[in-house]
Amino acid sequence: MRLPEGICCIVTTTGTPQQDEGQVEKVTGLSIAQSPKISCESEGNSPWSCSGVLVDPLDGLIICHGSIFSPFLLNKDQHISRLGLLLPEDFSETLQIEVLFHNSVAQYSRKANQLERQELELFPTTANLLMLVPCPEFQKTFSIMFSKSDKWQFYNEEDKVEFAEVKKDANFLHWFAVLKLTAVFAKSIETVPWLPATDLQKGDLIFSCGSPFASFCPDIFMNTLSKGIVSNLAGPRNALILTDAVCLPGTEGGGIFVSKGGHLFLLGLIVSPLCWKANEWIGLTIACSLELILQSINKRTNVFKSDVKRTAHHISTVDRMQSLVKNTNLKVPIPQTAPMVVLVESGSCWGSGVLMNSQLILTCRHVVNGAESVKVKIGGTSGCFHSRIGKVVFSTKEESPYDVAVLLLNESLLDATEPTLASTFVPGKSLCVLGFGLFGQNCGPSVTAGTLSRVMQCDSKPIMLQTTCAVHAGTSGGALYRTSTGELLGIVTSNTRDNAINITYPHLNFSIAITVLKPLLHRYIISKDSSVFAELDTANNLVKNIWRLHRRQPPQPQSKL
Repeated sequence: MRLPEGICCIVTTTGTPQQDEGQVEKVTGLSIAQSPKISCESEGNSPWSCSGVLVDPLDGLIICHGSIFSPFLLNKDQHISRLGLLLPEDFSETLQIEVLFHNSVAQYSRKANQLERQELELFPTTANLLMLVPCPEFQKTFSIMFSKSDKWQFYNEEDKVEFAEVKKDANFLHWFAVLKLTAVFAKSIETVPWLPATDLQKGDLIFSCGSPFASFCPDIFMNTLSKGIVSNLAGPRNALILTDAVCLPGTEGGGIFVSKGGHLFLLGLIVSPLCWKANEWIGLTIACSLELILQSINKRTNVFKSDVKRTAHHISTVDRMQSLVKNTNLKVPIPQTAPMVVLVESGSCWGSGVLMNSQLILTCRHVVNGAESVKVKIGGTSGCFHSRIGKVVFSTKEESPYDVAVLLLNESLLDATEPTLASTFVPGKSLCVLGFGLFGQNCGPSVTAGTLSRVMQCDSKPIMLQTTCAVHAGTSGGALYRTSTGELLGIVTSNTRDNAINITYPHLNFSIAITVLKPLLHRYIISKDSSVFAELDTANNLVKNIWRLHRRQPPQPQSKL
């Protein structure tokens, strides 16, 4: 079998929608990117499209995202969130389904070989809808993590590009469609091997395969590969997978793959790219566990043969994926020696902190927000936290170039591990950021990967570190660490914001080099005198110039990271 291009496809639905284009139910209050809607001569017959995965080539069975079927649902008044199954008779009789495959794996008939589209290496065929099923575990987890009050938007509502003009019904976010090809053409492809999402760990390298903008210019965008790491996992059996792999609208329904033992396995389907949260660009992707989707299907019907099970089939990937995997470190682990991060809450403000020993925590001044004491929450790996009170023993002045605060817990942590502090910084090396960005206490800390872009120095000493890791609101005070060793490189302070257009750039961010703080921490631990940190308020003009973008008015709660 060839993966992932051999099993990924584009699914397009056409027919007469059952509601006007501008009418969209608003049940959850979330704005979600509509799968691409391509212009057509007949507006009443406009196609809707997304990505899909051929999970059983022998029987021609495909799973794709259910959102592209939403316009054709007959009964718009029913609460689909309460339903466990939608069948073909629940949709318009005019519904038609086309599936587009890549020519590299299709087994063509003579007739197919004569198609002009062969020049584009695309092979179209048709399919019938068998059913739509929900994944309730994903739905429940999603509703906890993505609160309406957080103003999530899954696309830019100001975007005038045609494929993003409309929204899809948020009720369909956790629904998946099962299709059967009208003609099975790829019998030489084996049944897709897959793994449950419980086999994943934060930091695992993953690959996504989907078609940006779906049926829009498929000869250019079809089955685009992206690489990232598992940023977070949440819900029963890791129902919701968060990754920093870059995906775009139209990739919904595409596959998430993981490498195990030198082979690639399918483990989830893309649900949606995360685009905006309260005017902050996010750039992450959420996916649903394939295991739970199959479980939902098998509870309702015996459509799938028994061989669609977890297996260890040998995988023959297409050359492009082989070359991508061969020269890549297949895991970006969170080492046992990686820094421990905590959630810091100060009134309505919250951020991250790094545990330096059993009682001492480093965080940012804007996280404590002028408070004398804060709530510190430890844990979160399984959704459970235990709280401590942290006394703010030092906080830099507003005019200081360094955004730093030091906390002392009211009682020691027995399982605390002291981080190894880095002494060297090499631009271009791999690193990770660990912190409570985006979701706070709704799940454990998230990890994103990147490289050290630049090291700013003063008197030959590192002062500021710039990285390409995705850094979001809530990550301030989090840990920047070396991927290979877990050494603490710095404390995350901010990403970049263009105030003129009110946009934040998470992949351009800054951290305070730990070498700035290391000697002060050592003196404080010995003397218990917090005045040793006052040196941070008396930095010279060169340091102030390096950090000049941070000299601004005190931020309002949650206005910074």
